[in-house]
Amino acid sequence: MQKQFPQRIISKSEDIWQALLAGQHWSQIGGRKLQCRNDIVVFNLPSWYRLVCWIKEGLPSHSELMSHQRYNSFASNTRR
Repeated sequence: MQKQFPQRIISKSEDIWQALLAGQHWSQIGGRKLQCRNDIVVFNLPSWYRLVCWIKEGLPSHSELMSHQRYNSFASNTRR
């Protein structure tokens, strides 16, 4: 069963993704690199949600919207 996200969170994440696809640098729109992985950029969204984007050769590859709890687990697993 897939978790349903609030529409405002989905809209905000789509805006960020479209900005990345349009060539805007992730640091200009509030992104930060995951400390242990140079190819992953994280965006904090309202209500403790996160948009995780994979950047390959300077271009956005794919993204995943997740809750803060799931992000904590994800981030912990990438540090291993």
